[in-house]
Amino acid sequence: MRTLILTFAALAAPAAAQVTPGQWKITAAVTEAEMPGVPAMVMGMIKKPRTITQCVTPEQAKQGPQEMMKRDKSCRFTRYSMTGGKLDAEMVCTQPGGGTLTAVSRGTYTADSFQSVADMVGTGAHPMKMTVATSGKLAGECK
Repeated sequence: MRTLILTFAALAAPAAAQVTPGQWKITAAVTEAEMPGVPAMVMGMIKKPRTITQCVTPEQAKQGPQEMMKRDKSCRFTRYSMTGGKLDAEMVCTQPGGGTLTAVSRGTYTADSFQSVADMVGTGAHPMKMTVATSGKLAGECK
């Protein structure tokens, strides 16, 4: 789940010219999920909101989220627009064992906060549909 949060935080993080370096507090909540064969107890755990903190260095802020995501060779943006405080992005990731995970994210951002909703569809051995609401805010200096 942590990887999922970081992936969609990167989708929603403010663009390089607007991001403020520092310690960010990011919360992600699965608001809808369809995962055939997953036990109800596990689904309950998946739907619990998760909060992480992440340090964004000045160097990372200059790179922006698209550059940071290029480190993950299994994912690529097919659409990415951040203008006027609005985000519209689509990312496709290759799943281990075949299939893809496609995430369409839309949201709003400022230099020190963001909110987004990502709709995800997974194909292959473990098909799924999921909606994740993510928000983040600058919490101060990196620790």
